Amino acid sequence: MVETADIQDRDSGFCYTIKEYESKKSEDDNGWKHEVIVLKPISSDPSYENIYLKEDDLLSFKIIGIFEFIIE
Repeated sequence: MVETADIQDRDSGFCYTIKEYESKKSEDDNGWKHEVIVLKPISSDPSYENIYLKEDDLLSFKIIGIFEFIIE
């Protein structure tokens, strides 16, 4: 689960969203860094789009939880 004050979920109006996380990293002499993070919707609704976060965007997003499995 990701939180941001800059974007509201279009369905709920809240600043939280659950997406699949993908990261592209690069490494240099100073260590590694994210080139881009992609937050992918977990939905069959084609109107939902990926959210692409670049370096400046990352400061306003906070990971607040990780979905691992459903408890039955």
